Amino acid sequence: AGVNEATATVVDPVRAHLAMTMAELLGVLGYENLQARAPGWSPPPILEGMIESHRPDVAGRWRRQKPMICDVVMPGALNDEAAFDRRYSLFSSASARSGYELHIACPNCVLKTGETLGNAIRRKLEKFNTPFKLWEL
Repeated sequence: AGVNEATATVVDPVRAHLAMTMAELLGVLGYENLQARAPGWSPPPILEGMIESHRPDVAGRWRRQKPMICDVVMPGALNDEAAFDRRYSLFSSASARSGYELHIACPNCVLKTGETLGNAIRRKLEKFNTPFKLWEL
């Protein structure tokens, strides 16, 4: 289960559900123009990179001004470190270059290593030196 970047479809139903949950939660918190990679939602735009492009799971704006992207990280995403790094390097660059507010959502779970998924994500994203909000659902 994964993602089809070309069609904007999230194949993994748990990831699609978390994307929808985040879009709904962010809407309650005041974010507007929300788009999500979930059934019944318009998909967010693809962020173009020099090497590859990626579509975040949720996008919107804070009070019609600051753009926001939110991505859902499932436990299996950490298995391919190079792919993880390319995706979040692009999102970090978009945050720095275009002022995107970056949110990361993940299931609240413990990995086989004994580390929580949230802590593993924090550790892996430190190298990008980009502020982000982590949501453990």
